[in-house]
Amino acid sequence: MYARHFGFREDPFGAAPNPQYLYCSPQHAEALAALHYGLLERRGLLVLVAPPGMGKTMLLHHLLERWKGRADTAFLFRPPETREEMIAAVLEDLGAAPAPAYADNCRRLRDLAAEALRRGRRLLLIFDEAQGFLAAALEEIRRLLNLETPEEK
Repeated sequence: MYARHFGFREDPFGAAPNPQYLYCSPQHAEALAALHYGLLERRGLLVLVAPPGMGKTMLLHHLLERWKGRADTAFLFRPPETREEMIAAVLEDLGAAPAPAYADNCRRLRDLAAEALRRGRRLLLIFDEAQGFLAAALEEIRRLLNLETPEEK
């Protein structure tokens, strides 16, 4: 309806959060700047909180686009059932085949983080809809924050 009425080539209000149609209100621009700054300064955990429908997922997709050449990224868009499922999903999104054993997957993720650091890249893990994560998965995210060198996260 909008496309035809306004002469658009495609619908900018589709169901998927297409970062091509991001409108950066002052609040969106501030949130995006804070996320970029946190990544540039290697701050570790960055949290974006806003009510439903405010554009968090759109901002995260935009962030992924901007960091595409500088980061290895995993984007989990639904809460995992277990910590094991979460680590396996992260590995899959990073392009690594998960092993059957949780401990092996944790080691593999640490190795991928170390390899990204050696290559001068960031390892960017995005957890959308984190309010739905169970306590064990949130604890696993906290444990992932322990992946650091003496100089940086």
